[in-house]
Amino acid sequence: MWIRNILGEALRNLASGTAHALWFASAWLVIMGGVCGLDLWELLALSGQVTDFHDRGGSTMVLTAPGHVDGVACDELAGITGIEAAGAIRVNDQRVDISTTPRSPLPISEITAGFARLLDFREGGPGGLLASASLADHYLDSRGTISTRASGATSVAGVFSWPDDGRAQGLAYTLLSVTPANRNFDECWARIWPPSTGNSDLMGVALAGDTPPGEAQVTPLNTTMGSTLDPTALFANRRTQWLPIAGAAACSGIGFLAVWLRRLECAATLDSGVPRLALSIQLFVETAWWSTLGCVIVSGLLVITGAQFEVTRPDGFALAAGWPLGFALLMTWGGAQAGLACIQRRALMVYFKHR
Repeated sequence: MWIRNILGEALRNLASGTAHALWFASAWLVIMGGVCGLDLWELLALSGQVTDFHDRGGSTMVLTAPGHVDGVACDELAGITGIEAAGAIRVNDQRVDISTTPRSPLPISEITAGFARLLDFREGGPGGLLASASLADHYLDSRGTISTRASGATSVAGVFSWPDDGRAQGLAYTLLSVTPANRNFDECWARIWPPSTGNSDLMGVALAGDTPPGEAQVTPLNTTMGSTLDPTALFANRRTQWLPIAGAAACSGIGFLAVWLRRLECAATLDSGVPRLALSIQLFVETAWWSTLGCVIVSGLLVITGAQFEVTRPDGFALAAGWPLGFALLMTWGGAQAGLACIQRRALMVYFKHR
């Protein structure tokens, strides 16, 4: 019965406007909506930076040791956790004389099956060579072949993307032929994600046993992207890392203000004999109602934003903001209780005088 009376009083205050619930819910919404929006905007920018690093070859490391790379060992690097794909490549003396440009023959490099998987090529005709998208645009006909002077037509088994984004452009003008891995190659490529110095060092296992000391070196495929990227450090050091704490502190102030502005009413309630615990529960119910309302609206807006950006899981935006919103709720409730703790029954006349 006691709890029913407390809840009834709280609901009457909310319904009558005594608690100013909509005003404080709006203030909570503006603060935490702005905090979560700015923080997630920064996270989107960092995500784009990380994705750009990966897609432009910044995460692909190249072990160079001409004639001393074990093809089988290189392909097997793909079985290590954190290495998405790996394969070996070597240059040979073969050339393909194109009918349309006989004075500019195209070189052919031999690659392992793992290297072909690393390129993420799209399927073409059965058998044949792999060609970059730029070569395909210039020389590939509707039958999936390239006209040559020697054999008349060379089949292209697949086409891979090789944009001019800072990476070395050698493969853009080279045809690739998949060959057995049980021989030595010139380079071993490995796409390492997330970036890891340890996995880069592991590439040394792809070297043949007769490799001279100091012969091998490991470099990024795209040196314009820098040598390393630490997504965890980017997240931890983002510019908005302290915004959730600042927002929660502001929400604590809103909770305190919501109670302190009603200090005359609260002091009169205490003076009439209502236990402080009962009043504390009543104020908690009122504060929880409008702060939770603000939280639900912010979460809904984040889901809508996620859908606008066409992310895989639109609700991921709301989930990512889970701890800032939860922390802000706790701070709001704590601020309200702190406001009540500052209200004294014996100061009733003082509050009345300065109402």
